[in-house]
Amino acid sequence: MMMDPLKIAPRDVIGETLVEVAKQDTRLVVLDADLGRSTRLTAFETQFPERYLQFGVAEQNAIGFASGLVYSGWHPVFVTFTMFSIGLGWTQIRQAAYAGLPLTIIGTHPGFDIGPDGGTHQMMEDMALARVIPEIEVLTPSDNLETAAAIKQGITSPRVTFIRVGRHPIPILHEPPVEFVIGKAEVLFQSGGDYVLIADGSMVYDVLNVAKRLTTEGHSCCVINIRSIKPIDEDLIIALMGRAKLTITIENHTIFGGLGSAVAEIAAQNGRRLLRIGSPDCFGRSADTDTLRHMVGLDADSIYKKIKQFICET
Repeated sequence: MMMDPLKIAPRDVIGETLVEVAKQDTRLVVLDADLGRSTRLTAFETQFPERYLQFGVAEQNAIGFASGLVYSGWHPVFVTFTMFSIGLGWTQIRQAAYAGLPLTIIGTHPGFDIGPDGGTHQMMEDMALARVIPEIEVLTPSDNLETAAAIKQGITSPRVTFIRVGRHPIPILHEPPVEFVIGKAEVLFQSGGDYVLIADGSMVYDVLNVAKRLTTEGHSCCVINIRSIKPIDEDLIIALMGRAKLTITIENHTIFGGLGSAVAEIAAQNGRRLLRIGSPDCFGRSADTDTLRHMVGLDADSIYKKIKQFICET
């Protein structure tokens, strides 16, 4: 009998990773917006209470204050739900990017990861909002190890960096140490190049299973863990797309403006075929994450069926 793989939520490493960085960087300060327990900041608050700033439900003020901290020589990291970081603070984030500030923003519970909190909190538009801001970086790590590496890399960036961190527990996909390079994607699986599956964050594990299932049926596949939405690894995508019969994007996000749109921009310029799989044009509702993904066709079985149908029809 095979045991289920150990599943860890990527958000679970946020606090301990920030503690690790703070021990080396005395300028690091963390800003919270009354959600520190949910975003796993307790470890940082316990070890560095003097560098833990609680703003309550004043997210826009927190980002403005963080920008001021940069000018004062500090390195601020603002952590809250994705809906409240990029959703509420978009103007302040844009101003920070305009000023060229090295500000790190970690948005947790993206897309359907937040589950029962419903459509008001299920932020399906965050990558779309973030990637249109000039001179900003948008990162979407997959498992816990990659999340820790992305946070460390993002903190060293000279730009505003938005890091999208999942709440949904997923198996560990990497072996330490994990190298995370902003702007570079990762080929996680390859049995050939006929079908290129590009996935973000907490969708990567399900997409790996889909690719392995397709492979057993004789389809040659590769899976790209995109990791960095902006800058995006255009060279890798063009190279793999150029040899593929079909490229498929799968995202825990609306199909408008996120990963699918970013790859569509590349596909259109290179005359390649693309299938986008993501949340349709609708708000979420209250249910557990697995149920929600099944409802909109983002569970592994539904993704497999959509790809097979597209292959059969074309």
